[in-house]
Amino acid sequence: MMTIRKCKTEDLAKVSILEEKLFTKPYSLKDLNYELNENPFSNFYVLLDESEVVGYLIFLITFNTSTIDRIAVDKKYQGKGNGQLLMNKMDEILSNKKLMMETCTLEVRKSNLIALNFYKKNKFKEVTIKPHYYDNGEDAIFMVKYYL
Repeated sequence: MMTIRKCKTEDLAKVSILEEKLFTKPYSLKDLNYELNENPFSNFYVLLDESEVVGYLIFLITFNTSTIDRIAVDKKYQGKGNGQLLMNKMDEILSNKKLMMETCTLEVRKSNLIALNFYKKNKFKEVTIKPHYYDNGEDAIFMVKYYL
């Protein structure tokens, strides 16, 4: 059974392995530790299959706005609704009326059609293109989800 909980320091080694597998410019263990233990704006959750970390989500909350920093699911767990579980967790948190959340933003590679469709399904709207955003020169699509 899949569960989601706040990330713990002992999860970071597995998250780091997933970073290496899933991203062209992965966060280092030091970066991940910063997000977990030092960044006061960071919300860091892991997706577990039993006790194994198979996905994670890092999003930042600054006043009444949020930004998805990372969302990732191990390849063998993709296409089975697991990314949606992470997105639902974030929405549950951001929908809390006490936060008075207005928006959540993200950047996604223009070529990443699976992610683009996933975000659109989750009510993110394309706002603009950020030319040459990524190290390889690829454009990013800047997307926003409105909560108010």
